[in-house]
Amino acid sequence: MKRYLLITALLLMCGMLGGCTQDFNKKEVNEIDMIRVLGIDYEEEQYVLTALYGIGGADTINEGIETMEARGNTLFEAFDQLKKDDKKEVTFAYTNYYLLGEGAAKKGIENIVNYLMNDETIKVNALLYVIKEDQAKLVMEDAKEAEIMIQDDLKALVEKQLDRITRNENTLLWLFEEIENGRESTIIPYLLYKEQKFTVGGYTAFLKNRLIAYLDEDTSLGIDLIKGIVKNCSIALPDGTGIMIHGVKTEVSPSLQSNCIQVRVKLQFDSVLRSIPYEQQTVDESLRQKIKKEQTKYMLELLNQTVLAVQTIHVDAFRLGEKLEKNRTIWSALSNHQDDYFEYTKFDFTIESRITKSNILEGWR
Repeated sequence: MKRYLLITALLLMCGMLGGCTQDFNKKEVNEIDMIRVLGIDYEEEQYVLTALYGIGGADTINEGIETMEARGNTLFEAFDQLKKDDKKEVTFAYTNYYLLGEGAAKKGIENIVNYLMNDETIKVNALLYVIKEDQAKLVMEDAKEAEIMIQDDLKALVEKQLDRITRNENTLLWLFEEIENGRESTIIPYLLYKEQKFTVGGYTAFLKNRLIAYLDEDTSLGIDLIKGIVKNCSIALPDGTGIMIHGVKTEVSPSLQSNCIQVRVKLQFDSVLRSIPYEQQTVDESLRQKIKKEQTKYMLELLNQTVLAVQTIHVDAFRLGEKLEKNRTIWSALSNHQDDYFEYTKFDFTIESRITKSNILEGWR
């Protein structure tokens, strides 16, 4: 009897799912508004959604872009209003980018991320960005008036970022798992929109899942170096030397000391000389050692300033807590300080670098 009921229930479920799929497949492309970018703002105690959509395939829009706005006291009301106001069926299955205005970021990302992840049609690898000191709707409306395909610009920007770092840590799934694991401090990249162009400016810092600070590009680079996700980057040393860093390797080793957590960070990298401010015509051993000393000094100062910046705002931008939790000895010893361990953490840096090549007058290793 139980087996019969189980089979019956499964058949009913298959029928229901099959019905939903069949109804969706009956829709023609021109009967569906495919949202490509969704802006989320919070103003006057209401959520404001701005949807950019158009007709096309998964990656392109074949016809002119359109935007639509909806408001609600809650995210549910705002999303529901968006769907009601559109004459066509709305789908977020093609939405690759979610842009948060500053107001929404300060209001908090936990309910936003959780709401989006509860929709089974939403792509979990979609990326979330903060618009620095601006509203997402203003940026998207400006782009529409200028007939700028911002979804294409954002795609190019992401591809460029992945040439520099190993992974994106601002997907909906990544942020959802951070929240689910009880981590209330995180970082999300912010975008600058100037002269109708997007650029990545650095990271926004979130504490208790609310925006509290914008971190500059140098601090953001220091974070990526300590996290070990940098592939390559260009750096201008104080003396005017231009170098390209590659072959970056980072080792982070925490240990428990008598009154603090000691974190030893070993950073290794190679550099290519792009330009030098010196008059001599050859890059000899003496000059190489001088530049090596300068780049080591630069990195030490950068990393120390980065640690100072993130400890001042109490945001674990390095995901150090994850490493500490995996070490049972350390985590047990921190039983009374598992929420404020970052205040009792000291960092010690070791830099190992070499100049592997010069693109100026000669090549060598």
